Amino acid sequence: MRIMRRPRALVAVVAGCVLLAGCGGPSQVGAAAIVGGNTASLDDVQARLNTLVQTDTYAKTQAQQHKLDDLTRAIVSREVLYRLVDDAATREQLPFDEKNVSAFLPSPAQQQGTDDPGAAIDASVDKAFDPQDVARHNLLISELALKRIGRVNLVADTVQLTDPNQALALANRIAADPSKSGQLIQQSGAPAGAVSLNAQVSSTTSSSIQWYAEPGSVIYQVVPAAQSQSGTALYLVTLVKQVNLSTGAPDPDPSTLTRQQRLLYGRFLLRPSADALGIKVNPRYGEWNAFSMSVGSAAENATVGKIIAPQSSAS
Repeated sequence: MRIMRRPRALVAVVAGCVLLAGCGGPSQVGAAAIVGGNTASLDDVQARLNTLVQTDTYAKTQAQQHKLDDLTRAIVSREVLYRLVDDAATREQLPFDEKNVSAFLPSPAQQQGTDDPGAAIDASVDKAFDPQDVARHNLLISELALKRIGRVNLVADTVQLTDPNQALALANRIAADPSKSGQLIQQSGAPAGAVSLNAQVSSTTSSSIQWYAEPGSVIYQVVPAAQSQSGTALYLVTLVKQVNLSTGAPDPDPSTLTRQQRLLYGRFLLRPSADALGIKVNPRYGEWNAFSMSVGSAAENATVGKIIAPQSSAS
């Protein structure tokens, strides 16, 4: 990739914020992330970030404020996700029609600015990749969503707690011995209304996709106060006991969802590829979070949640 000449005013900022090669990487030297046997290099991530700082208004502002960490992690996340999409395309035999790619090209209107930091980062990161590459991968994620949304039904044990430390400790105890899930949950002291055992999680609920994980996985999920009916933060612990895929008409019909909804939910459907390939992220960027399906710092991941893989598959 040719690196464009940068304005002199940004040279010091970039020098201070964009030096990405360094200590403490995964097993392969020079790797930003490793997905299976496929590597995203530090040099590629640095080149993408340098280009954004030179050309993108949002990235320039973040660089001037020494706040490039979130943008950098988002670039690494995108590198990982695209490799998972490529694997899922083969694994799921997803249909692909080149003539449909143009419908998924990044929209200039969406990239003109937004008050949502997450959307601003996504729009900025789109510009760090070839538009056709972005569109092809988005088309494949959409096809995965069309194939799976409305068909995923789960059986799960779940409990809502108000103490994060208690919830995380419970999640780890259940992961150590899933056969005692019901007993451990009932001993947690949670009120009856906060406990659900052997619950059928229908494909019509968002949880059926958000909790789509290998059976035996334990999910620790943070529900912020703003999203909680009680007005206080809640901490959910869920044991995914069964994952069932229906063969009848999907409910809901994924074709009725917006493109953005398909892209959002499709990301969770990439977990089987992530489990099969394995993901290593250079510690300077943070850690891969299987729950959010993104790279986050330890502090960020603690505010979202985590998935504890079954011991039989945990590395």
